Amino acid sequence: MSDGNQWEVIFQHLENGGVEVYPPGVKTGECTSPYVVLKHGDVSRRAGRSMEQAEYDLLLHIPKEEYGELEGFLQKIRAIMKGLSPLIKPARYENRNENRVDLICTYDYNANARVHCIRYVNYRDFC
Repeated sequence: MSDGNQWEVIFQHLENGGVEVYPPGVKTGECTSPYVVLKHGDVSRRAGRSMEQAEYDLLLHIPKEEYGELEGFLQKIRAIMKGLSPLIKPARYENRNENRVDLICTYDYNANARVHCIRYVNYRDFC
């Protein structure tokens, strides 16, 4: 799992883990069961280093009536994603004093769903 297309690797890994997963803009209609939208995040280069950091956002969608299922779905996704470590791992933020990777929880009115975002990163060499 060198550079390749890590987005595809993550997508396939989630599918193999039994997760309903979509690229952005594909899933339409009301959210009736939990699913993930996988999107590319930013790619940034490290000054003075021959590495770049590619970010991937996992947008977890939960039907609004099933808010109590959010924590279980989060834990399921985290457990599945551990299988891609150490090449793809959770983003960590210095301003957090706990070991959580969740960034944002919002509401998608079109899907009638709560959306929770988790960011993962892949450090890779660049030419």
